[in-house]
Amino acid sequence: MKRSLRGRFILFLCGILTMTMLFGTAVLADGVDTSTFDFSDTQLTISQGDQASISIRAKYDYDVYIVGNRSKYTYVKTDNQSGDGTVTFVIGPDETSNSIQFWFYARNHGDIFDHVQVDVNVATKPVLSIGVSPNVSEGLQSAPISLPDGTVGYATLVSGNLLCFVVDAAGNPLATFSVLDTNGKLLPMELGATIPAANGINYLHVDTDEGTKVIDVAITAVDRQKLMIRGIAGLYLNHKFVAWK
Repeated sequence: MKRSLRGRFILFLCGILTMTMLFGTAVLADGVDTSTFDFSDTQLTISQGDQASISIRAKYDYDVYIVGNRSKYTYVKTDNQSGDGTVTFVIGPDETSNSIQFWFYARNHGDIFDHVQVDVNVATKPVLSIGVSPNVSEGLQSAPISLPDGTVGYATLVSGNLLCFVVDAAGNPLATFSVLDTNGKLLPMELGATIPAANGINYLHVDTDEGTKVIDVAITAVDRQKLMIRGIAGLYLNHKFVAWK
């Protein structure tokens, strides 16, 4: 009788262990809050010109913004749909950034987001085409920003260059802004090297096709305050200094 009870107890323990193992393999790893975005990996290392894929489980449809890349050939492949899927990160062969963040925003739920960091194995320096100067500072997709604490943030163009996305050194979102013409139409932007001013103050260098024509900058009061705290006083817009209003 005692042997029978012991046998049943051992079988009970084995059953619990088996269930634990099964349930453990069914849940995607990583991520603090996995109720909205659940990634199989949140930090990868990919070499120049290479790519890697991870699994994703998303509660909502989503958009992906790339921050920190310096190559226009660095991009992400995904269906942007809720449910289970695959995300592929493609690193341009001329990518020189050592770290890139891919930010996932739940569509129509702007306060819900998560990110995956990709460390780039930069093996060689990019080969410049004939006639291209290595000192070109305009027409950038992403521009570094020296912050008052000695770290480096980034301003990156997204949404067809109609929106500028600004993050700190850790990739945390600081602000977004757009540039409009006199009719309120969003204008495509180009970035240049950040312009330093006195006492650690910086101006983000932005150009549009409108030249020196009168235009407006759309930015929320909260985002404007976040940038001013970090020494970003406004834009060097079409070669004119424009302080935040």
